[in-house]
Amino acid sequence: MDAVNGDDANNGLTTDTAKQTIQAAVDLLPARIPANVTVVVLPGTYPEQVNLDGISVAPDKSLHIVGDTTWSPASPGDPNVIITGADAVAPTTPVRNDGMLIANCAYVDVTGLMFQIWG
Repeated sequence: MDAVNGDDANNGLTTDTAKQTIQAAVDLLPARIPANVTVVVLPGTYPEQVNLDGISVAPDKSLHIVGDTTWSPASPGDPNVIITGADAVAPTTPVRNDGMLIANCAYVDVTGLMFQIWG
């Protein structure tokens, strides 16, 4: 995903054909994932709520949603990938309650994302 240069009409398979929203990439995933899959989220602010529902990954595999790969909980500062859960980049009140909702899923790993929900 590329919040600045992406386009949800793209196929999302390379950085040159990146989706603009995380949800558009998630929507491409099948309900059953038999192999390791990594969804790379480039630096930026993503004004959206991401919903993963009913995605099942094979027990010895995983779905990775990866943002800032240089950040760890021990790092100073925040990750450079921000999900606001709102429809504007810097709103004063959220449109949604969550930045990411994961329900009825198995073997999903999310790293390097910051959730900045106003309210």
